[in-house]
Amino acid sequence: MTPTLIGYVRMLQQHQSGEHTIVGLAELFSVSRAMVYRVLERRKTTVSSSTRAGQ
Repeated sequence: MTPTLIGYVRMLQQHQSGEHTIVGLAELFSVSRAMVYRVLERRKTTVSSSTRAGQ
């Protein structure tokens, strides 16, 4: 895993746990709010694709 990917995984974990808001995650990981939203959207898209493939 690359350091960037590890950061995204940590971001997703913290978002799912409810520890931080979008703004809090952006500040914590030194990225824009738009980047946080993109990471979350990619995860949602990946999960949806996996669910459809398993049907």
